Amino acid sequence: MADVFLSYARDDVARAKALAAAIERAGHSVWWDRDLEGGAEYSLEIDEALKSAGVVVVLWSKHSVGSAWVRDEAAAGRDTSRLVPVRLDSAEPPLGFRQFQTIDLTRWNGRSDSAGVKTLKSAIAAKLGRKAAGGAAAAEAPRTIGRPPIAALLAGLLVLAALAGGYFWYAGRASAEIPGVAIIAAPTGGDKSRSQAMARSLSVEVGAMQAGATSAFELRDTAGGVPKDVDYLVEVAASSTGLTVGADLSLLDRKDRQILWTGHFEKPAAEQADLRPQAALSLQPILSCLAEASGGSLDHATLKLYLRGCEKFADSVPGLVDEDQVTLLKQVVDRAPQFAPAIAHLALMEANAERKPSARALIDRAKALDPKLAKIYLAQSELQPRRKWRERQAPLLEGIRVNPDAAALHSALAFQLGQVGLRNDGIAAGRRAVELDPASPFIRLSYIQLLTYAGRLAEAEAEIVKAEKIWPTSKNIHDARWAFDLRVGDAHRALEKLKRDQSAGAYIYTGTRIPEAAMLEAFLQARIDPTPANIEKTLELYRAKVRLEPHLPGTMLLALATFDRVDEAYAIIDHPKSMTSLADSSGLMFRSYFKKFRQDPRFMPLAARIGLVRYWSETGRWPDFCFEPDLPYDCKAEAAKLKAAGQVR
Repeated sequence: MADVFLSYARDDVARAKALAAAIERAGHSVWWDRDLEGGAEYSLEIDEALKSAGVVVVLWSKHSVGSAWVRDEAAAGRDTSRLVPVRLDSAEPPLGFRQFQTIDLTRWNGRSDSAGVKTLKSAIAAKLGRKAAGGAAAAEAPRTIGRPPIAALLAGLLVLAALAGGYFWYAGRASAEIPGVAIIAAPTGGDKSRSQAMARSLSVEVGAMQAGATSAFELRDTAGGVPKDVDYLVEVAASSTGLTVGADLSLLDRKDRQILWTGHFEKPAAEQADLRPQAALSLQPILSCLAEASGGSLDHATLKLYLRGCEKFADSVPGLVDEDQVTLLKQVVDRAPQFAPAIAHLALMEANAERKPSARALIDRAKALDPKLAKIYLAQSELQPRRKWRERQAPLLEGIRVNPDAAALHSALAFQLGQVGLRNDGIAAGRRAVELDPASPFIRLSYIQLLTYAGRLAEAEAEIVKAEKIWPTSKNIHDARWAFDLRVGDAHRALEKLKRDQSAGAYIYTGTRIPEAAMLEAFLQARIDPTPANIEKTLELYRAKVRLEPHLPGTMLLALATFDRVDEAYAIIDHPKSMTSLADSSGLMFRSYFKKFRQDPRFMPLAARIGLVRYWSETGRWPDFCFEPDLPYDCKAEAAKLKAAGQVR
């Protein structure tokens, strides 16, 4: 079980999450649960974790002192000499706990190297009889036990509520190498009171997004004025016309007030609550990119170029090569040949474009400069053959070992796990990626896809709704809604969108004689009214397309799986070109609506032909469907038969 049991009140979840991460980075495992208020008695899981932990860390606040749960857990720690109390605000601990020296984190800034957190780490180490952070314990891989924490975006909203209690603000800088940023109201332009309120809210929300991950930049408290040692300013000019609300953000160098980046955000007045998170989630990746370049290696012109690229990359789809972005990155690398983040990003884009010699050379350059950069390992994974699943996963796992807070690596691993049928593991990795980087539309989109493919439709749609509010102009999020409604969601809504796009001339047709829109319209009509005639009309259009393009069977297989035409699906796969395409996109076979396809006895021989059975057998990681109670065969037994017959490739 875990070394540390973390006890806290529901209203303190954002700070609890950040503190758990800080403790884990010291090498201690942490058990914490965000649902402690759910009943009158301990669950068996909580009770077991509480009894077995070596230390009970209790977070006292105005919320927790009145919680029976927290008091009972604190009593368990006190009565067994395992208690380490922490104070989050000015509230006095309850009677019976005031005799204990309490670690003061009332002005904690979220950093794991602050004085208060160092004191806490030392107290935990003393209780456990181990060295403090930085010794052998710190070398252990962090691990979280219990249910996963909520997404950092929701934590940000909870922190906003906590701000009213007056205990959350950012303290002084802990390191000269980490750039200090202050978010303030613009001196001119906009409504002054609105601008001030927006600046305060953005400070809290952007800071909450960093909770639990290694800080790339440090936000500063401006309650007493802008500190002298702040490096950059974000000036906020908020306004309202009565019909709309808006905000203009400008990122400036504090020394010479050069504008490095600007952003404009606008919402209808009825949706003004969504303006702040939209601005925060757009600003956060810009500040992270700014921190990458904070060492002084970039002049202002190059830095502006890089930040403009970061804005584009934040809403781009990894794997798709945009040559304009490649050109932009090459300009940055040419201007700053020692700037590792741009080199690593260029390496990844070259790997995606299958320009392997160039990609390998760039990987070597970036790794020599900074081996922790996530894009190095993403590029290495992309260079591996598509059906070599272990080889494609290995660089991602190595990257996570080197840089466990790299959201992009967790997201890429989630996709790879889905390709081999490990959907539940993939969802866990995807959720972790969202927690680490809630400001990335693509990472959230990838998580939505994983939930959708696994048949967890209510969760997937809830994530889509959340993303639509945060990124109302994101094409990727719009595409996620369309894809969800097309396959498993609201077919009526998808059909309306399809007709609307066609009438506006927005829909792109394929280069064949079979219009894509006609196929999709027939498919949606068959989903809405699945009569034999509607289904047959749909499938005949797809058959015609496959006759023209036998190397692209994916859409046909999806249609056949939706309408349970298993025999025809296997007949299509017998085409050599179809088999190649299927092997390169194996994840589609593990979607929820392929269940009858997987239950057919022909599935395991098919999986053996494209190398999946070898992967499952050699790794011992069997796909989720193998454990479904109604599966008519045993995966391991079938794999053994295929291996004995020499059919495992």
